[in-house]
Amino acid sequence: MSLIQENMEEVLRLFIGLWKELQDESPNFQYLGKISQVITLLVSKIRVNYKKLVNINPGNFYCRMLYALFLKYIVKDDFEAFEVSEGYDVI
Repeated sequence: MSLIQENMEEVLRLFIGLWKELQDESPNFQYLGKISQVITLLVSKIRVNYKKLVNINPGNFYCRMLYALFLKYIVKDDFEAFEVSEGYDVI
């Protein structure tokens, strides 16, 4: 689970950097593009690792809760967050 958590933390750091750059008077759009690509790659990596972890232990409530909240509030994917948390009353 720590790899997923580390990747989620990195996504959060990158989002903070992205928003700080956007607040600048003249944002560096190349930098913003790079950050966006890295965020997209990390989210894909998190999805793959989550699926592997759930295949190993499908009843891991903590993993489902953390991933569902990440999807809902960071990735803004309410549909997938609902699917992940269905039956667990997480969200």
